[in-house]
Amino acid sequence: MSALRPMVRLSHQTFFEGGATDSMGKRRVWFGQSAHRPFVRCLKLGGRLLTCGATAGYAPVEDLRFIWTFELQILGSNGWMRSDIEKLRPSVERSAFVYTYTRNQYEKEFGKGYKRPGVFARLFVFVVRVLPKIGPLRALAFKAPTPEAERLFGESFKAGRERYRARLEAARENRLNLVNADFDTGEPTARGEYTLADETYAELLDRLTSKMPMTVPDAMRAEILRFYGTVDVSKARDKKERKELEKIEKELAMLKQNLEGRQTTRE
Repeated sequence: MSALRPMVRLSHQTFFEGGATDSMGKRRVWFGQSAHRPFVRCLKLGGRLLTCGATAGYAPVEDLRFIWTFELQILGSNGWMRSDIEKLRPSVERSAFVYTYTRNQYEKEFGKGYKRPGVFARLFVFVVRVLPKIGPLRALAFKAPTPEAERLFGESFKAGRERYRARLEAARENRLNLVNADFDTGEPTARGEYTLADETYAELLDRLTSKMPMTVPDAMRAEILRFYGTVDVSKARDKKERKELEKIEKELAMLKQNLEGRQTTRE
């Protein structure tokens, strides 16, 4: 439970936790409308406020000038389990944790000029719902994640949050260096690592070398050359791949020749 309690970040190392002790001697945490404003006023420059419920109301009044002046970050978390909420407040109402937004509220605020699902879409959804989820349709059946999957998700979420926080701090100190990595694998992009990346780089290379005079930024040229490295046509698996590699090899030579020509002109 301690990891799920609302926290106010006073500095980069210190946290303040709001709460009180009831008549039974148990620790109770209250957050939301009545606690939001005092919590925000505790923050220092660049502080963060994590909110994950509204047991004390959900419509606080805030002065936005205070938030942007002190460069504050208001973060939301939906990491509560039903059992945790019931332990915290057995009589809590659903509206304190679940935000509902009716169709009438949406249309009143944004109007009715939006595209609704058509007849085919509605019919398709109905068919998918009633069909038995067996055989090829088994993948459409909803399966609740296992405790192990929930644990892995929680760890990955925390790791992603910490990395994002570190990137923000690096950006603030003007030392951010973003690596061109594959978001699916976390590995640096390289030819043959991801099919869609290969196709994208090939199209980019073709477009750059098809225009004369060729104007390619130095950083982009360096990245393309890094991505392809040494192209070995002899390792092609079939005629189609051999043809593609021969084209890429030719265009890379044009890219390098353009760089050498620019360097000669400067000299």
